[in-house]
Amino acid sequence: MNLIVLDELIYISKKKYSIPGEVSLEFIDSMILPFTSMLPLEEGDYQVPKEIIHFCPKPSDALIASSMRRESLVDILNEDNDFDKVPGIRRRWVEL
Repeated sequence: MNLIVLDELIYISKKKYSIPGEVSLEFIDSMILPFTSMLPLEEGDYQVPKEIIHFCPKPSDALIASSMRRESLVDILNEDNDFDKVPGIRRRWVEL
């Protein structure tokens, strides 16, 4: 997990699901951070391969995908289906 993922989680929770930011922050503090590692974004992540930009039109998603590749991470829990198009990344999501 990196800070861009947390930013998107808070933003989408509020915008799409009307969950107040304070509730999202409490959820992150109690249910996510104790069980995950926070990955830094590095300068090399900015050198996003052109193939990732092709699959992830949002620069933030391309940075997430780039940092995942750097750390050899395959799975992402995300509702954004753009990640389905990125080779080497397996998106997981629970449909409600």
